[in-house]
Amino acid sequence: MNPAPYNILSALQAVRGLLSVSQVAEMFGKSPATIYRMAQKRQIPSFMLGGSRMFDPSTLALWLTRKEPLLAVAARQFQQAAKSDATISKMETVQPGTAGQSRLPATGLGRRDAQKQA
Repeated sequence: MNPAPYNILSALQAVRGLLSVSQVAEMFGKSPATIYRMAQKRQIPSFMLGGSRMFDPSTLALWLTRKEPLLAVAARQFQQAAKSDATISKMETVQPGTAGQSRLPATGLGRRDAQKQA
């Protein structure tokens, strides 16, 4: 099985709230020590909050976009692909060979409601 595609900008845009050093390290695939060192050297945007180093996901996304413009292009393509996949899955019908089941599109309506609309 292939791993799901991953785009760091999409991941950052999905985050609500602030990120800790360990969360950023996991997202970036680096050790917490590396992220902390980069933050201390101001190589990655961060701030101190109550003695803890914190990261704003929107600031990180903007920083990455400026640092690596192709990431923004990849993020848009990733989001468009996800939207088209969602559209396709909504349009899919029940697989053939499922005995006694309707082949009506998945509309969220019950069988009788869907037949009334048809």
